Amino acid sequence: MPPQTNALSDCPTANDLACIVMHAVSEHHRTGLGLGDLLGLNPRELKDLCLELSIYDYYPAIEMQNTAVRSEQQSITTLIIWRGRRTDRQALWLAKILARRAMEPHHLWEDLGLPSRERLNTLMMREFPALARQRPSNMRWKKFLYRQICADPGHTVCPAPSCDACNEYDACFVTGEMA
Repeated sequence: MPPQTNALSDCPTANDLACIVMHAVSEHHRTGLGLGDLLGLNPRELKDLCLELSIYDYYPAIEMQNTAVRSEQQSITTLIIWRGRRTDRQALWLAKILARRAMEPHHLWEDLGLPSRERLNTLMMREFPALARQRPSNMRWKKFLYRQICADPGHTVCPAPSCDACNEYDACFVTGEMA
């Protein structure tokens, strides 16, 4: 009888999630911030994700405290789940992680710890194809997510990523285009 594996360990997304968790662990060691806070996951979700990835035994000291979820983070999570048309727990984990890391100052793929923008594009096409098809060609993911939130009439204050401070601003925004 072949060994049993969980659904996540057999999919390409497992490599991406492991990369993202490893990046967060590295950031945790640098900053002292909690892993749950860095990934936007509550203690149960963080433990379950690490168990699914078969990496929990390597991180027995993962803190199990609840972290505050900012409204901006919740808005992005909701957008990804709603427009991505997935509600399974893996999708929820990934949406929460994407939302939390989108609040960081660099390109989303960098703040996730992925090796390239293309890797993020591939991940989004694989896991949230309905959402990925809505993104205009070559628009950066963080810019796209924030634009979708800003377009929602329910938002009176539009959150903005830290694009103005980025040295690649011109590659993302056309002159005269609103951020």
